[in-house]
Amino acid sequence: MILAVCGNPVLHSKSPLIFNHYFKQNGIDGVYTRIAAESAEEIVEFIRSSGIRGCNVTAPFKEKVIAHLDNVDNEAARLQSVNTIVNNNGVLTGYSTDSYGVTYSLQKICGDCSGKQALLLGAGGAGRAAAFALARLGLKVTVVNRTYEKAVAAAELCGGTACRIEECERAVRGADVVVNTMLADVNIVQSQWFKPGTVALDAIYQQSVFRREALKADVTLIPGEEWLYYQADRAAEHFFGKRFCSDTVPAEILQSRSSFHETVALIGYMGSGKSTIAQSLSDLMQIPYFEMDTILEEQEGMSISSIFEKKGENYFRDKESLLLKSITVMPGKKIISCGGGVVVRDENLKCLKESALSVWIYADMVQSLERIADTDRPLAAGGEEKFTALFESRKKLYAECADITVINSEKDANISSRRIYEEICDQINS
Repeated sequence: MILAVCGNPVLHSKSPLIFNHYFKQNGIDGVYTRIAAESAEEIVEFIRSSGIRGCNVTAPFKEKVIAHLDNVDNEAARLQSVNTIVNNNGVLTGYSTDSYGVTYSLQKICGDCSGKQALLLGAGGAGRAAAFALARLGLKVTVVNRTYEKAVAAAELCGGTACRIEECERAVRGADVVVNTMLADVNIVQSQWFKPGTVALDAIYQQSVFRREALKADVTLIPGEEWLYYQADRAAEHFFGKRFCSDTVPAEILQSRSSFHETVALIGYMGSGKSTIAQSLSDLMQIPYFEMDTILEEQEGMSISSIFEKKGENYFRDKESLLLKSITVMPGKKIISCGGGVVVRDENLKCLKESALSVWIYADMVQSLERIADTDRPLAAGGEEKFTALFESRKKLYAECADITVINSEKDANISSRRIYEEICDQINS
């Protein structure tokens, strides 16, 4: 089973930590990765062409993706927001589980919330889901949003009231529960406005202005990681019919995420476009790149197909593993364009996970075959059926290894390299 979270940006997402932890603890043969998507349409095309079980959806695609799905459940339709897509044999159904992240997080702390005053900051997809959840808990809700009309619409979902930004101080001072769904750098709340005993729930699990002000006020803070965990708990039920059933968020999910490695490794199937993207990304980042297949051909004095023919695949894989290790230990920032089969050896997977930020370059089979039509790739012979079958045998390995996935089916390499750069420029070690 392959699952993913799709967004822009997405490398910061902790969803893989949640699901991969659950898979490991319960002996489930599954992997969860990240998709650095360009559009809602691209997300749906990727799910259909790759055949993955489904994905979670984050900003900015929760609303836009609805138009591309086959079905949407009642709550998602009402909220006009989808954060979970399930693929049932090619039929894609959208759900919203965000409201359950709010419900479970608040119930743990507040117990019976009936009749208490809640202030909701933000009226986007997550905000509307929070409004739905707050009403379900019996809270009296006030919604603040920079666009007042959106605040009114969100308030209608929960039988609440809307107020304007300039009225925010009064609303905070009167609230027993304050829920933030605004972006991390939005600054509309001050610490002195919180009354003693307030419970503050932050949808953001990066360091946000709201979190800073809540901590300064010494109120009860529920971090965004808890919201994320409990909405994922509900999403799991849609993906594989079983929830996490845990009242405690795993400690590693609450911890700050460590920075990524300064080596960027491009992995992916033959014909996905790794080599071209590596060169483009190298120009963009002004760091060197290493094309593993080309280096091996130079070392052996013959083409890859000749190495396979004369010395065998095992010999090639041995050389490939040695080369990967030698490149990853080189000091400094660099890009590695890996061969399509580098993931088939456990030692290579271990090396990549320990030494590189790995990017799965994905292209659908039609595009991949077109790109290698005039080459002599040794494992590409045998027609489309065998070509696709080989990809299917490696697909889970790519997903397991990847920190992010970039879709490169019908794109200029410069667009894909720019997408990678946007994700990693603030993430890799300086």
